[in-house]
Amino acid sequence: MNAKRPLLLLFVVTVSLFVTCAFTPPALHRAAPDRLLIVRSPGFNDDSAQEMVKRPLLVQQLYYHMLSLPPAPRHQVCPLYIIAEYQLTFLRSRASLLKVNVLQGGCSTVTLHPGDKRATDEIFWSLLEQASDFGVQDQPTTTAGAGSPSFMRAP
Repeated sequence: MNAKRPLLLLFVVTVSLFVTCAFTPPALHRAAPDRLLIVRSPGFNDDSAQEMVKRPLLVQQLYYHMLSLPPAPRHQVCPLYIIAEYQLTFLRSRASLLKVNVLQGGCSTVTLHPGDKRATDEIFWSLLEQASDFGVQDQPTTTAGAGSPSFMRAP
């Protein structure tokens, strides 16, 4: 009877690990980023600025918050103005974990990959502003308010 207990315990632990691994989102399987490369292009201008952010905690907060953003509405009509475009590359050591495109202006969005566009929020813009030395331009607040914070400083 005592010989069956270790086998039962082994079985329960194995099943628990399998279930945990099988249902953990893929983004959490990856190593957490420790650096962020930000490339910013203002509006339709060809000039761009870039910065390497080496604050792991802030980079991870931005990364995980960005992954939790809700999908952008598919049939939303947006004003046709662009304040800035960003290319964010999340890195672990020298390896690229994720490269995303961010559009600020009109309907601000984060594109994780084709077909996966997320709506930004004030927390996202606040974290991006903290990570960036060049700041994020102030946007007028829309009636919806989402993705259009009024508290950001102009460059």
